[in-house]
Amino acid sequence: MKLTRLNKIFALALGLMIGNAFAVQPDIKESAIVMPKPNEQHSLSTKRVTARLTQSHYHKFQLNDEFAGKIFNRYVDWLDPSHNTFLQADIDEMRSKYATTLDDDLYAGKLDAAFAMYELMSKRRYERYSYALSLLDKEPDLKGNDEIEIDREKAAFPKSVEEANTLWEQRVKNDIINLYLKDKKWPEIKKTLTKRYNFAIKRLTQVKADDILQTYLNSFSREIDPHTSYLSPRAAKAFQESMNLSLEGIGATLTQEDDVTSIRALVPGAPAAKSKKLVVGDKIVGVGQGERGEIEDVIGWRLDNVVDKIKGKKALKFV
Repeated sequence: MKLTRLNKIFALALGLMIGNAFAVQPDIKESAIVMPKPNEQHSLSTKRVTARLTQSHYHKFQLNDEFAGKIFNRYVDWLDPSHNTFLQADIDEMRSKYATTLDDDLYAGKLDAAFAMYELMSKRRYERYSYALSLLDKEPDLKGNDEIEIDREKAAFPKSVEEANTLWEQRVKNDIINLYLKDKKWPEIKKTLTKRYNFAIKRLTQVKADDILQTYLNSFSREIDPHTSYLSPRAAKAFQESMNLSLEGIGATLTQEDDVTSIRALVPGAPAAKSKKLVVGDKIVGVGQGERGEIEDVIGWRLDNVVDKIKGKKALKFV
């Protein structure tokens, strides 16, 4: 059967519509990812940390343009440790804008550059995971001789979107192969990876300004000394509680896969083990405090929020 030009155009458009209808799409739109902004307290903290480190740290250093460049490099590596999210053009543009001004920004408590770099990382990560989801439209052909570079800490950043796509195609294939090796079938693999990649996107919506500041200031402090760290107020509180033993938990080590928290290990003799109601592998879908406490759904929560929820004073019961 011959097709006229008009019929061909219609057939092509119909094919694209059908393809898009069945394409795996992100659960969250990019517009829903709103980056937090720094406030006056974050600026004040930055100035205080900078003053303390430059004046009192045992390792003497000069916070100048050269040192700012080192902070920039460390921050970039922290944001994109596998060098598969940013493009080389992104790095070049950020370097020209910020690499020699971070020292002045730290003294002044200015955080525009740090938050702008984080926001661009978030945008790029959304694009990469969206592309990864699109690769799940159909079962891939794994009969080739593809290779994947696992350790990319020293690798060059992709020079184009096409290069970045190739890296993510390799990553997705690697994820698929790992699941095949666990005797999973394609329908289950597709479901698992769709959920995993969507959860990675969801995590972008859960970032707080304190998280960004902690990452940025640790890029500064670790460049001075690998054992010097900045703790956000939340992290500092958790550290202080662990030192003072002011709060007690149920004696369980938690882990998170996709959006579900589960028990990875139980501490012998601790409340969770003694109760004999919890075992390794149990999924925590809700938490309530006290015998009559309302059970609150914790699916999709950040792991640290779940941990906070199941901490409390000694003898307080959790359900």
